[in-house]
Parts: sequence; structure tokens; C-alpha cells
Amino acid sequence: MPKARTNYADDYDFWISKGRGQGKFRNYNPWLTIRDVKSPVGCSRIWSQKFKRIIHTLSYGETLAFFILERQDDVVDVREQYPLDPANTRDICHEMGLQHPGVGGRDIVMTSDFLVTYSRNAQFSYKAIQIKDTRETLLEPRTNSKLQVEEKYWERKGVPYAIWLSSEFSPDLKANFKLLSGVRNTLTRLTDQDLRFISDLMMEITEAAPELPYSECSHLIELHGTQLSLSDCLRILVACKLWNFPLAQKKIVSSILRDFSPANSECVGKGCSCASSQEHQTDGDKHDSGK
Repeated sequence: MPKARTNYADDYDFWISKGRGQGKFRNYNPWLTIRDVKSPVGCSRIWSQKFKRIIHTLSYGETLAFFILERQDDVVDVREQYPLDPANTRDICHEMGLQHPGVGGRDIVMTSDFLVTYSRNAQFSYKAIQIKDTRETLLEPRTNSKLQVEEKYWERKGVPYAIWLSSEFSPDLKANFKLLSGVRNTLTRLTDQDLRFISDLMMEITEAAPELPYSECSHLIELHGTQLSLSDCLRILVACKLWNFPLAQKKIVSSILRDFSPANSECVGKGCSCASSQEHQTDGDKHDSGK
């Protein structure tokens, strides 16, 4: 029985019994967390208001991909660092004549970066997603072998499989998500009434000064002892999807107020799980890449 956290295939059943890689929705427990990674550079712990739990991403590319998934209205669950049963991956490696991934001569448990649950027409569907940096990465022999095994694993499960390339995400999208991430902690302290107040305030200001640059929205308001600039308010509204902004086409920092617009007014005040959708229709399939 392992005393410290391990990722060896022989310890798979033990860690499954401890709840790793188990659960759904807010009760999901990832197979790996940032505490399990020796070099946590690029790793993040992200509170998701939509999924009501902390998400563990192990690279900057995974963080960007999570932000994209979180904003898609039909995505109802994201299970990151999802483990692949080593009994199956070993069988696939044997079938394909590939060496199973391992460390120090011991097989390890393979993972998919995300197992995503979609809700469409009152039915659930699933997709497994792996994040890589560039197309060149896919050609590396070790990486290519792992991807072949992962794809075959999900094919056997009847689950679509996709590879997203972080290098192909829009530069504007990357910049905007980095900017929006700065208000995620603030969101945990705001009530529905606060969000409605902020939205109503920005509606009045936008109607009065639609050409006002975002960079000049420095006037401060105070909520619960916390000072927020008008630019903070805009970021909060976009982060909650209460207001629309073309995240993949334009940088927030170079925008003007008329570039922002309220989403469905009925959603205002319902928090980050509201179902309004507009600006960002990035579909993971467009990042798929053959191996």
C-alpha cells in the first residue's frame, strides 16, 4: 500500500478506492492535483463559480482550455486529469505493439486532460480532450504513442476524442482570459444583488458615454468595503457572462464601452451559471489534429 501519492499503474485500485478520479459535477476529485506535480510551473487552482469547485490545471494551455469550456453553455461538467484504467491501456499497448508509458521501468496511469459532459436536448454526451502546445508536439515519438493509446481507449468507450492546440487559440482570447482571471476571486464575494447593481450602473454609463475607452474607466465604487473600478465592473460582468464581449476578436484593454453589451436581461443577477451566450463560439473540434 503506497504511503505517499504515486501514479503507478499498480497503485491504481488503491487510489481509486481513496476517491481519486471519482465523482461527478461538484463532487469530482481529480486523479492528479497540483500538489502531486513535482514541477508546478504553469499549474493553477481555479475556483469555478459554474461548477462550484476548484479546478486543477497542470499547464497554461489547460487553463485556457478550461476557460473556453466553462463559457460554453452546453458544458455541464468538466472532469480534469481523468484517469484511464491501466488494465485497458496495457491491453491497447499490447494490441498496437507500443510500450506502455512508464517511469523508472514501472507503468504509470495515463490521463486525459478533460472529460467533458455536454447537455443537449435533455441528453448527456461526452468528449475526452487532450491539450498540446503545437502541431510539432504531436510528431514527437513518445507523445505520438501516448496519443494513439488515448484515442483507442476512448474509441473503445464510444466517447469522441479531440486534441486542442493551445498555440492556435486566438491571441486576443488569451489576453482577455488572463485579464478576466484577475476578478475570479472577487466574484466569490459578490451576491446576485451586487451583480445586478453593477450591471445597471454600467448600463447607465454606457448609454451616456458609449465612446469611453476601457482604459479610462478608472472611477471607483465601493461594495462591501471593496473598491472596484469601472473597468473591474466590466471584467466582472463579462466573466459572469452577464455582459457580452467578442473575446476572440478584440482585446478588452483596447476597447470602448459600446463594444460591451448586456446579455439577456433575465439572466442578470443569476451569477456565472447563467445561460446567455454570444461572443465566444470556439468549438473544440476546430482544434482537433490528426496524429
